[in-house]
Amino acid sequence: VNQIARIADRQLEGPPSAGRKRGTMNRSISNQVLERRDRKDSNWTERDEARFKEALALAQEARQRVEAHDPQTHEHGVRVAQWAMVMAMRMPGFDRRRLRRLEISALLHDYGKLMIPASILNKPGKLDDHEWELIRRHPEIGAMSAPVSPEFVNRDAILWHHKRFDGGGYPAGDLKGLEIPIEARITSVADVFDAVASNRAYHAGGKGLPPGRTLDVLNRAAGTALDPTLVALFGTIVGETADAVGGDVGFQTLSVASVIQVEAARVRKYLRREVGSYDLDDPLGGLDPPPGLEDRLVKAVVRASLDETSARNVVRHVLRLPLSESFRREDLAMDDAALDAAVRKAGNHEEAVLYLRPDLSRLSYHSIVVFQGQLWLSVGEQVADRTRVMLIR
Repeated sequence: VNQIARIADRQLEGPPSAGRKRGTMNRSISNQVLERRDRKDSNWTERDEARFKEALALAQEARQRVEAHDPQTHEHGVRVAQWAMVMAMRMPGFDRRRLRRLEISALLHDYGKLMIPASILNKPGKLDDHEWELIRRHPEIGAMSAPVSPEFVNRDAILWHHKRFDGGGYPAGDLKGLEIPIEARITSVADVFDAVASNRAYHAGGKGLPPGRTLDVLNRAAGTALDPTLVALFGTIVGETADAVGGDVGFQTLSVASVIQVEAARVRKYLRREVGSYDLDDPLGGLDPPPGLEDRLVKAVVRASLDETSARNVVRHVLRLPLSESFRREDLAMDDAALDAAVRKAGNHEEAVLYLRPDLSRLSYHSIVVFQGQLWLSVGEQVADRTRVMLIR
């Protein structure tokens, strides 16, 4: 995964090389989009930032309630927001305000399921007509009751995320194709991808499909259930990651690449705005960072799926500043032998499982932490009297 990031860094930062005309053109287009977006981002004020953080706290609390009600969707909302942002960040017209509204909307796309009995959501067999009708109502319920100000949630994205591109799906209505709000179409692709690729009780053996086979499912639904252009865009993103690792990419590797890699690229974009051109390996030229630079970069990249501590870890990584370990030895409910055996190689990435003392706060969604001097994507969950932290890099 470090190789993925370095390849992406060189493509973003380095001069174009011979034989890469197509990549050069794509970077030129991307730069134009970023420049237009940056001009629009200037409308984002200190008050907007404070209000966004309030909305984010409400959205995270609401998502956790949904997951407690339907445990098999653990972290589903965060990943849907993650995949939605990966797509939207490549599209013109999404300034910072619109991106943040989309991310919170995707985070809350299943909020209406709180009103559906858990016995129906987790029913192993076929739903009867009445049960299915209740399920079909969750987008409407969620759009009406999402506990976030309309300033930071696009209720159409929640309402129409199960509306098919060909006009089918739910809720009922005449919308189809490009008439469906783009935020809803983005959320729909992200939702289907994560549902098929994640482990769910209704999958064979409870296991989700790998990204390549999941894309086959999306491609078969392109033009009928899903927006074909967005499916193609998402396929390109997965393909680029696979090219970078030199083979098929697993779900975990894709998840890491689309969080750590993308967030580091965002930090570098803002850093270029602050200091101009710089050396990737020594961005500060051996000097201390200018006063306030680190805090300004952190503030610029905090968003719904990236908390402030995670953002600071990424910023310090990009600036090549010393990283502070996220877990002290006394925080870990593990002996030395278990800690030594915690890290293992898994395909194109590494994984580690840590157990924390029960009195430590639960890591409730994707965080970027520092362990053994490296950045890891972290997902936490409560297990009996301990918190289990799963790390991926």
